Amino acid sequence: MIEQEIIVIGACWDYINQVYDTAGFPESKRKNIFSGGKEGPFADPALIQPGDWIKYKNLPYGEISHSAIFVEWIDFDRRSALTIEYIGRDRDVPGWFREADITKVYGILRGVE
Repeated sequence: MIEQEIIVIGACWDYINQVYDTAGFPESKRKNIFSGGKEGPFADPALIQPGDWIKYKNLPYGEISHSAIFVEWIDFDRRSALTIEYIGRDRDVPGWFREADITKVYGILRGVE
């Protein structure tokens, strides 16, 4: 979807949901790995695996709630990760890769067969 610059009008959640659906992981093929509140508790970062849908507080942007797909750790100790992101807010832009601070992950979903 990134290479094809597919645009999903809606929130970050809508984009990530479309990625999962397109990859063959509709809601019935998703497992809740961790669920905390927006104020915590937050997930143990060791739980996070490539491809996970993470819900976290986007620290540089006023700690707003945000969804992304975890790709890999850039620096585990600093909780810096490469993620697939979508700006949301009904903007007409495609998703992209971004380095994100995922210190406060409060939700992890994983596709399962």
